[in-house]
Amino acid sequence: MPEARDVLAQKHLSEVSKDEFATYLQVQLLTLQLNEAFS
Repeated sequence: MPEARDVLAQKHLSEVSKDEFATYLQVQLLTLQLNEAFS
């Protein structure tokens, strides 16, 4: 159900500042890279 996920994402974004969201994305990217490096 992408619609529900989109609604949740919009709600989340509206409650989080852009800087915090950017930091969150950076952490997600780092985690992905680390997982690939150690897999």
